[in-house]
Formats: sequence, C-alpha cells, structure tokens
Amino acid sequence: MGLVLNLIVQTIVWFGLMGAIIFGAAGTIDYTGGWLYLGV
Repeated sequence: MGLVLNLIVQTIVWFGLMGAIIFGAAGTIDYTGGWLYLGV
C-alpha cells in the first residue's frame, strides 16, 4: 500500500507543479489550453 500511496502523492504534486508553471505563465487560471494540457 505504501507504493500506491507514494505514486498518488507524486502524481498530485507533479500536476500541481505543472499547473503552477502553466497558469503562472498565462497569468490566469481561465486558460483553456492549460486545462486541456493537464487533462490529456
């Protein structure tokens, strides 16, 4: 169970960092391209 939890935490942190970079560069969270990138 430890490996699964570790994978989940790492995935959430990775998406959080990617979102911060994408939406920080865009200057807004209302950026459709950024949401599509994170969703794919």
